[in-house]
Amino acid sequence: MDFDFIQIGAGVGNTNNDPVYQKVKNGEFLNGLLIEANPICIGHLKNNYSFTDKIHFENVAISEFEGETVLYIDNWINDTSGKGAGTSQLATIKKGQYPENIELLEIRVKCTTLHGI
Repeated sequence: MDFDFIQIGAGVGNTNNDPVYQKVKNGEFLNGLLIEANPICIGHLKNNYSFTDKIHFENVAISEFEGETVLYIDNWINDTSGKGAGTSQLATIKKGQYPENIELLEIRVKCTTLHGI
């Protein structure tokens, strides 16, 4: 399938730091693929793009191998957005990328290469 764009790490969409959402909403970007590894975020992402049927979603981590990996997400216990833990859109498969003072959740997720999509 051909896409006009691919966004890796799409988060929940519709945030002030998402360069893609408004372009899709305004019709600048049409047929796209949004990739989000965090299973907590993917439902919010699909809901935020429910206004179009031209966006495709993959709930996987992009890696150098295919299989499963650990995804580290912030626990976000003091969340005030009402979305819950893991929805701050910070996630990585490399634990050392987070500051040591952030409590992390470890979840197993499917991973694939970009060519595997």
